[in-house]
Amino acid sequence: MIFAQSGYTYIVPSAGITLEGSNMARLGIEYNNRYYEGWELVFEATLKSDVGNEESYLTGIYYEPLLFRNKDILSNLRFGVLGGSQQQRFAMAAGGGIELSFVLKNNIVFSIQQDTKMVFGAERLFRHGILAVIKFPI
Repeated sequence: MIFAQSGYTYIVPSAGITLEGSNMARLGIEYNNRYYEGWELVFEATLKSDVGNEESYLTGIYYEPLLFRNKDILSNLRFGVLGGSQQQRFAMAAGGGIELSFVLKNNIVFSIQQDTKMVFGAERLFRHGILAVIKFPI
């Protein structure tokens, strides 16, 4: 029987789109602790779209406290801070969102993440996106 993860470390590639139509790619490493909370170190790239000029490269950390857990489903809140560049200028971001995860065989996890960031130093202050995530245990 498979249960929602606790105490695993994951490599976390993800891809998605912002509300403004820009593409997002993220690579992270996630550390899960007791009580199903976790920390994730991330590198994130947001690429330009036809609509906006939102190219940015950010790195940072997210804290993920548990909202609820079932046998093979769990949901976490996500809060984090990021820093990096936005069109060759320094940018800082405060992010938040929610994650819904489904545990598959061999503790591989499929997640959907809703992501909202307040990016200081960007043309648009707020950036909203959704990402599809696969977590591979290491």
